[in-house]
Amino acid sequence: MQELWEKGLKWDEQLPSCLEEKWRTWCSELVHIDNLQIERKLFSNAGMSEISLHVFCDASPKAYGAVAYFRYITEEGRVKVSFIISKSKVAPLKTLTLARLELMARLAKYLLNTFPSLTKEIYLWSDSKIVLHWLKGSSKIWKPFVFNRVAQVQLLTPPNCWNHCSGSENPADFTTRGESTRKFLTSSLWWTGPAWLSQPVQSWPVQCLPNPPDGMCGEEVITSEDGALPLLIQCDSDEDTLDAARNWCRIDQENLAPPPPRFPFSGNPGLNTRMDGSSPIEFFCIFFDDDIVGYIASKTNRYAEDFIEKNDLTPSSRVQKWKDVDSSEIRVFLGIIILQGIVQKPLQKWYWSQRPLLSTPYLKQLMSEKRFSIIMKFLHFTNNETIDLETHPQPGLRKLYEVYDAINRKFKSSYVPERDVSVDESLLLYKGRLGCKQYLPKKRARFGIKFYQLCESSSGYIWNSLIYTGKDMPLWNESPNYYNEHSYDTFGGSS
Repeated sequence: MQELWEKGLKWDEQLPSCLEEKWRTWCSELVHIDNLQIERKLFSNAGMSEISLHVFCDASPKAYGAVAYFRYITEEGRVKVSFIISKSKVAPLKTLTLARLELMARLAKYLLNTFPSLTKEIYLWSDSKIVLHWLKGSSKIWKPFVFNRVAQVQLLTPPNCWNHCSGSENPADFTTRGESTRKFLTSSLWWTGPAWLSQPVQSWPVQCLPNPPDGMCGEEVITSEDGALPLLIQCDSDEDTLDAARNWCRIDQENLAPPPPRFPFSGNPGLNTRMDGSSPIEFFCIFFDDDIVGYIASKTNRYAEDFIEKNDLTPSSRVQKWKDVDSSEIRVFLGIIILQGIVQKPLQKWYWSQRPLLSTPYLKQLMSEKRFSIIMKFLHFTNNETIDLETHPQPGLRKLYEVYDAINRKFKSSYVPERDVSVDESLLLYKGRLGCKQYLPKKRARFGIKFYQLCESSSGYIWNSLIYTGKDMPLWNESPNYYNEHSYDTFGGSS
């Protein structure tokens, strides 16, 4: 399949003769899979001893893989080897050194987690001497790709577990070279490992690893003419490390730009608002106070009146029965909205269902489904007739700007953050109709509302936030005149 992909063939193009022959050979081998039989039990009896885990790994330009065996001694004193598991993957199209691919084998760690108390001895085998030199030395002298994988392998398995075997005696070679089904079925090397694995330890390959020839793995070593890297590793303090790094990187300290001025932190962190308790509803009421809730109620009533006046409604329309909402009803409505975000159901009507499995307790006593739906229909946060797109500070948020800006000011006036703050970018998942909704095709969650939030680092408190409405929006927009004209009197002059 990878070869076909590399050729760039279309679905209706004729295969080259060489690939067609490979494909037909592969298909003809599938019929022999029915003859495959794998013994279910790993051990022949319950009286075994000296259980050890052996994992072989190998890599080629086409694939890399690993195969694992249990070696144990029966009650009669015979050595038995049982096949456990194998795993292989197609090598990436980007060409990598063969020895690098062998570091990808993490099968041993998986088996140790699966059989934590069964075996304490583990042997990892490779036919690459380069890999063994990497694993038995310090990972800090290699380039990033090798460094990261050597460090990870050394973390998962002790370096002294790794051993060398010849390529002809490596069963993992089957997973990387491509063998026929018939050979898999009849190969004792694949099912029971190399012949010496069933013999005493004295018969195993002698582990003598000479120094690699010049240039064998030199391309992977990070070298430095002035020896700064060992100096960095051996530094005893941060100041020594910084000095060594400056010498190594040859920073031109004379032409550096002056650092930005630093001012002492003189704030008094903490809540600026008096609270009688610490329940979530009390915190909610700090930010959604009576002024904001009353403003939402007035704009909702205004929009409902305009809608009824401008539209020719039938006598049976439920809109004809509209009654103005007040602040207490808006609070109940917002509470139900929050509850629906916690207790999620596919349909809105299920929240008011009478069925025991679907019903939501106490919801009917608070508000009927019809009343909730009609408030949702007319819910508004601004007066549409007063919106001027040319002078509006954020046209993309014109439908909710006043309320959003007032809540932002509440966040800033109610709490003083600590010295350490950070800017966080987050995406609120949303697929409905909204002008400021963003589409991120490369993300797993592609639709949502993008926020930039200035947060206190220790607690995560949002001191200020900005909704991203598009590349043409002003990044930080301060419009005191607009706010004073439209919102100051409405929200009781708070800022």
